[in-house]
Amino acid sequence: TPHVVYEMQGAASELAGGLYMNYTLDYTKDLIAGVMYRNHDAIAPNIGINLNGFIVGLSYDINVSSLNTASQYRGAYEISISYVHRKKIPATKFICPRL
Repeated sequence: TPHVVYEMQGAASELAGGLYMNYTLDYTKDLIAGVMYRNHDAIAPNIGINLNGFIVGLSYDINVSSLNTASQYRGAYEISISYVHRKKIPATKFICPRL
């Protein structure tokens, strides 16, 4: 799944994009893996698990910008916790367990 994020606040802005994939273990569990690139700043590979809409992820933010002199390309681990609610669609014409 490709994704792009653009954020702007005052004079500051950020553009990031990446790809991730889901591997379905069963109806309530997915493994997630991917990578994100923040424009002229960092690369962040990530992994996670989706359990009934709760997503726990781990990524490693690797600095590739001009700040690499200070960071020496060392990054930082980041942990995320999200909840995604999927509304059931009552009258579908096809069977799809994700709807």
